[in-house]
Amino acid sequence: IKAFKLFFENDDEELKRLQSEASAIMNEDKIEGTFCISIHPLDYISISDNDHKWHSCHSMDSDYRAGNLSYMIDKHTVICYIKTGEDRKINNFPKTVPWNSKCWRVLLYFDRECNFVMASRQYPIQSQEALNFFQTAFKSLRDDYSFGPWHKEQISSVNVDGYEYKFFDPMIPVGRHMAPIHKIYKPKTNSLQYNDILTNIEYNKEVRYAYLTYKAVWNTNSGIIYDKETNLGISGYLFTNKELPLIEPGEEVNCLACGMDIISTSETVLCDHCTMKYYNLDYLDAEYFPYCDCCGERFINYEGRWYDGQNLCPECVRSYDEEEE
Repeated sequence: IKAFKLFFENDDEELKRLQSEASAIMNEDKIEGTFCISIHPLDYISISDNDHKWHSCHSMDSDYRAGNLSYMIDKHTVICYIKTGEDRKINNFPKTVPWNSKCWRVLLYFDRECNFVMASRQYPIQSQEALNFFQTAFKSLRDDYSFGPWHKEQISSVNVDGYEYKFFDPMIPVGRHMAPIHKIYKPKTNSLQYNDILTNIEYNKEVRYAYLTYKAVWNTNSGIIYDKETNLGISGYLFTNKELPLIEPGEEVNCLACGMDIISTSETVLCDHCTMKYYNLDYLDAEYFPYCDCCGERFINYEGRWYDGQNLCPECVRSYDEEEE
């Protein structure tokens, strides 16, 4: 990789691109370990915590830690990863809870009927070989499913009679239909995760998806064509006479302290009231937890009120209201 610069007069973008791609190939070849498919609670919590010098915003000390809990309780998200060695102390886990260290991982989202799967961004590198290995592992678990190849094509335009018509959003072919990603992948209300598929501009052009088909009795009247030899549905007809697959990742989560209120911010695993009670007040977001202009105490912004040009906490609002009465 260092020798690449001998073939370029300047350190231009093409050189950086080649070095980056070569580095990715080398890093992928060095990945070695045990391949796992998991819905274990501790794997959701540790999806970005390890001792392999990589992390993401879903680490337990990062901005989207509550999203791990949203994934844990939804009906769509499965974790795939490669672990190295025995369980041990990993970042943000106590010494008394040794766990696996993930040298590679990806989140996979299945629709409810298990006909369609979408892969989120992979960490720390993209590995098509690891995704392909998942298909082999999945088939060994569920031999009643056929798994098609991974795709990443998104159709941006269509040519009709010599005229090119561009779509407002790139489309994914789904059986005999086409749909943009946001019609298939719709996070639930109050889900707290960071959605690489929808919000990561660099990655959403590379979203990978695949079709699964359940084995069924030979039947041409159902609108689905089956192979007589393998008895597997042909993915091109998978969604004929059916609605589009729907993936709704991330459920709303109750506070881990009081168990009553819903967690509303992704950087904490507590509701707003418990955050005020247990967190260091100096580190709270000043916009979401402002200081009262009257007494100086912090409060939750939606519980306060502007009163005569001042941003007041609920207690001061009540005091002003009582004085006026």
